[in-house]
Amino acid sequence: MRQCAKVGYTETENYISTVVDTKLALDGSMTGTTSFINFNFGIGPIDLLVGYRMWNTKFKRKMIGTTVATHTLYPTISSTTSIDESLSETSLDFDQITAGIGFRF
Repeated sequence: MRQCAKVGYTETENYISTVVDTKLALDGSMTGTTSFINFNFGIGPIDLLVGYRMWNTKFKRKMIGTTVATHTLYPTISSTTSIDESLSETSLDFDQITAGIGFRF
């Protein structure tokens, strides 16, 4: 689970040229559990199948990246800022019901 973004721009003011290059990535992890219950009802040669499934997931997001700013006049000055920030944890729970018919041979 990784999404990347790259932003860059150049600006000049009072004969000083500034170039900014930013690279960010949204990274993280996902954990969770799946529980399910299946029922099978036989009516002669036909089976009725019913299932219930529950997903409980958690997402931990993290922002990582760097920003490099270069200022040019004399001498050239360059500064780098690193980002390594944990973002909030998000939970997502959803359920599913399935039904089907089967035939016995």
